[in-house]
Amino acid sequence: MLRNYIKVLVRNLLKRKAISLINLLGLATGMAVCLLLLLYIENELGYDNFQDRGDQIYRLAMERKYPGRSAFKAGIPRSIGPAVKKEFPEVLETTRIKDLAGEDGISINIGEKTFIEKSALQADSNFFRVFTGTPLFGDITTSLDKPGTSVLNERTARRYFGNPENAIGKNFRVDNLGNFVITAVCRDWPEKSHLQFNLLTSTSGMEWLDQPEYIYFGPHTYLLLNKNASAHALESKLSQIVKKYVAGKVGALFGEPFEQFTAEGNGYRYFLQPIKEIHLNSNLEDELSPTGSIRSIVLLGAIAVFILLLACINFINLSTALSFERAKEVGIRKTFGSGRKELIWQFLLESILFSVFSLLLALALAAVFVPVLNNITGNELSVSYLLSPSRFALAMLFSVLLGIAAGLYPAFVLSSFDPIVVVKGRFRSTRRGVTLRNGLVIFQFAISVLLIICTIFINRQMQFMLGDQLGFKKDHVIEAQKLWLLRSQTDNQQADHRQTFVDEVTRIPGVVGISACSNFPGDDQDGGGATWVAVDNQA
Repeated sequence: MLRNYIKVLVRNLLKRKAISLINLLGLATGMAVCLLLLLYIENELGYDNFQDRGDQIYRLAMERKYPGRSAFKAGIPRSIGPAVKKEFPEVLETTRIKDLAGEDGISINIGEKTFIEKSALQADSNFFRVFTGTPLFGDITTSLDKPGTSVLNERTARRYFGNPENAIGKNFRVDNLGNFVITAVCRDWPEKSHLQFNLLTSTSGMEWLDQPEYIYFGPHTYLLLNKNASAHALESKLSQIVKKYVAGKVGALFGEPFEQFTAEGNGYRYFLQPIKEIHLNSNLEDELSPTGSIRSIVLLGAIAVFILLLACINFINLSTALSFERAKEVGIRKTFGSGRKELIWQFLLESILFSVFSLLLALALAAVFVPVLNNITGNELSVSYLLSPSRFALAMLFSVLLGIAAGLYPAFVLSSFDPIVVVKGRFRSTRRGVTLRNGLVIFQFAISVLLIICTIFINRQMQFMLGDQLGFKKDHVIEAQKLWLLRSQTDNQQADHRQTFVDEVTRIPGVVGISACSNFPGDDQDGGGATWVAVDNQA
């Protein structure tokens, strides 16, 4: 019986090649787009999930209040973290991290070789007692305990020394920081983390870190809490740290009581960020890496649902419309003894098989277009992620349910017709069936128009962000960073070098002007930040 049903399905598909192809490609394309969007969404939602104690790790961040505005900082004064650990027993560990590389990277000198490292961090000795790392060579839990020690990841150790094992015990030099010995090599940090590094250097032995500092912005600070500790309860007590450790320093620095300082609109507020939520729910100044947006994820999820819904409605409409062309087939089958139950199973099975085949085609399309998605997003997504047993089973279940939904109406309606009426050609589609299809088509067009309007709106916004009324002429403007700022030079030598560089550049034909500044506009390397304020009621 199953073999016969499949034969009938194939014959009907070949009989109506054009419509069948449209139906197949429409459903498969909608499924493929939905799969690609879900692949990206699940990737974004999975950041920092690899941490064994991720539910206990929080970043300590701050709001620095100024009169009329606030600055939200990921980097905080270096002594706040240790003070929190000292005052509150629910804090097991506190570790601090500082970005060493910045935008330009740092020079790693190994013998006569020099490498530019753009992902380097300075970390407290207990870094691997808070975060989860996988050791390859050496003991990573104690690798940063001594001054001048460092840890490389596998990829970097291979790049520097050829074989990761050869890196243990080797030395390298960093300008202005001194010499370091490599005490351990760990596996590459997962890409899905807001915290990335190729190289870690230890803060052990740095006396300035032990000097109290509760005012000026500094490193990123992370807390490891007890399993049963309440982050909300701890956050509500952080104001005590400000009163005990910050208020006195503010009075000495600004020459006024802390109460007056706050009455003028100033202040410090500390808050906790769960490590698993930083990538999508944090947008602070001096983040360690570019963050995502939970709003974008919700929007993409809604788009995926709408696209899949449109494809499903199109599939159901076409399946229903085509089924009425088979009314005579149903009448003849009933005349030769086929029961209603058999006809229902036939229509349902045909619809399910068609839907499953569309899913397989959608997976193939997704595999073809995953590189395009990776090129747009900068991620390294793979369609094999969708082929895990659990996810593939869910996709198959969805396709089966979709097939059932598309086949229910034709199965039960057509199988109920009087064979004599159908064979004589007096069959007509019911008003209820026409109303259902028309309603689905109207809904389909309404959603399509909505998506088109949203696309036009987003496109215009992007064009505005990328170049409309920037306030300066961006065409034919290039930037050359720090060409004269050599660390080995004195201030006078740097000034002479700078003037020589400017003189030579102005002699180049086509150069109409040259200017210099300490930082490129928008950079935050000095920790000052920038905040938008309203002027004359205009942002």
